[in-house]
Amino acid sequence: MADHKPKFFARWFMSTNHKDIGTLYIIFSIFAGLVGGLFSMFMRMELQEPGVQFIVDSAGNPDGHMWNVFITAHGLIMVFFVVMPGLIGGFGNWFVPLM
Repeated sequence: MADHKPKFFARWFMSTNHKDIGTLYIIFSIFAGLVGGLFSMFMRMELQEPGVQFIVDSAGNPDGHMWNVFITAHGLIMVFFVVMPGLIGGFGNWFVPLM
């Protein structure tokens, strides 16, 4: 009798194993952290010199609305897509069932 090994998709995306689910949460959190980090790097590039360098509208005028969009997106990504999935989803699924 052969041992059944699920394929990649079935193992990771149809799993009920708490460690697999926790690993997916942590991987997603790392990916979202990279996206949020890119937003942060872009904002730091804008702030490295006085005046406006990058965030301008099509006419070349400073675009304060776009700055607010970057700040808000960075904050939401870091809180709701990095910290909460990483701590609650990732480590919660990894460690709580073991206790």
